[in-house]
Amino acid sequence: MRLIIDIVGFQLTWWAAALGAGAGRWEPGLAVGMVVLMVQLVMSKTRAATLATIVAALVLALIFETAMIASGLITYAAAWPSQLLPPAWLVALWMVFATCIDATARMLGANGLIKGALLGAVLAPVTYWAGAGFSALTLAEPVWMPLAATGLAWAIATPLMMIVFARMQR
Repeated sequence: MRLIIDIVGFQLTWWAAALGAGAGRWEPGLAVGMVVLMVQLVMSKTRAATLATIVAALVLALIFETAMIASGLITYAAAWPSQLLPPAWLVALWMVFATCIDATARMLGANGLIKGALLGAVLAPVTYWAGAGFSALTLAEPVWMPLAATGLAWAIATPLMMIVFARMQR
């Protein structure tokens, strides 16, 4: 049941963020993301670990996405609060993803960190490419470069979030 709640919450946030940003609005993704975060925290049996993972996701989003922007690999629509920082809707999406880490780690089982890295490396470029299709972001040419960079970023970020969650659970 928890996995279903994670998937639905993340998908609601992703769609609100992508469609909102594609329409030039940062508010839908941020608003839905904040509601999902609150619901996840209220429902969490591991609130401290979940909160620590959300904070880790916030920091990772600021590091990785600022690097993407600064390198010119990705330009985000609805870039609030600044063109130089990742937009609020994108940071909210990272934070909502962090609430899925517990169920994801359990689902991955043995060698979860390696599988998490592979999951991030494969799925992140697909979601960024899809976001570009909704005009939520623009990928620099050649497109394989920003997609490879997002894959690398998420191959690092996903296991890091898993480690934070596991350590805070102890």
